[in-house]
Amino acid sequence: MFDFDSTGRPSPSRSAVYADAQDGFPDADAAALHFDAPPEAVIRAWDRVAGQHPRVSVTLCEPGKGRHACVQRSRVFRFPDDISARAVPSEGGTRLLLCSAARMGRHDFGVNARRLKDWSGELARALGQG
Repeated sequence: MFDFDSTGRPSPSRSAVYADAQDGFPDADAAALHFDAPPEAVIRAWDRVAGQHPRVSVTLCEPGKGRHACVQRSRVFRFPDDISARAVPSEGGTRLLLCSAARMGRHDFGVNARRLKDWSGELARALGQG
């Protein structure tokens, strides 16, 4: 699981990060996502989105703490990618920080960026904001 508080960004060539400079990620691929729902609801919805995808194993789901982690394995070689989410209360809702990173290899060929884009869109629709 990626620790947003104490871990530096994984190699940009094999990861995607949605966070803000205030979170310590000035080189994030995109800003943290914003939702009107409370953090617990956002994490529960993220868990449902993750669970709809093939080869995903949820390793941590703590809605009360705003944390979620899972692993998705590649189709052919079953290489693991770690996906972490952290929901942070913000004025009027929740900021969602995301990280998707390949454990192996030097380059992910855009897989992690596509995953976060696709899953984020699904989450927005699930929360009625997309």
